[in-house]
Amino acid sequence: MLMTLRIDAKIDQWVEQIAHKNKVSRAKVVRDAIVEYAAKYRLQAQSPYEQIAHLIGKVTQGPKDLSQDTGKKFRQLLRKRK
Repeated sequence: MLMTLRIDAKIDQWVEQIAHKNKVSRAKVVRDAIVEYAAKYRLQAQSPYEQIAHLIGKVTQGPKDLSQDTGKKFRQLLRKRK
């Protein structure tokens, strides 16, 4: 895909210097910079939920009432230990 981009003289000079130093095209320098920026932005733009969404799910094994009467079950466990 072709993209036209207007940059000021200072940025153009930086791109040229980086390209010359690394022996790559100016287009590669700009593409790499955009990829790096996009990767950084994606990490910062995620909400806390989005950052851990892959860890959240429904467990299908084990007892189904684990969250019910936890206080009662805990007290019973403590009484048994005495």
